[in-house]
Amino acid sequence: MYNFDFALTVLTGSLLAGTVLNVDTSVRIVLMAILAIFAIQFAITRRRHSFRWVRQLTDSEPLLLIENGRILHDDLKFSRVTKDGRYANLLEADIFRIVEVRAVILKTTCDISFLHSSDLERTLDADVLKGVRKRV
Repeated sequence: MYNFDFALTVLTGSLLAGTVLNVDTSVRIVLMAILAIFAIQFAITRRRHSFRWVRQLTDSEPLLLIENGRILHDDLKFSRVTKDGRYANLLEADIFRIVEVRAVILKTTCDISFLHSSDLERTLDADVLKGVRKRV
């Protein structure tokens, strides 16, 4: 799910929750608003496949946070991943030393992927990181 789709899903849920909790809200108006949201989402999704600028506006790209044991501080700052959060994620992935990390990627779903190896001579193929953005 793209960030744009997620935002529209939350908006739709908020409209429905507001209708359920507020008896004064007109169901007809809320249904029209939800139909308008779906129409906007449909139109933008169709344009997303045809126009690059729409994709750039609505979609996020995976972001490289650590590469070959080197922390990319500017990318971490941009992604707002905290130092504590980063180390917790490293421990969760059974990584004991930063130098073992070949790549840490923040995916568009806000999940973090780890590519690591205890063989320090092992490097990543460029194709593995195809489509992953590196800000620096």
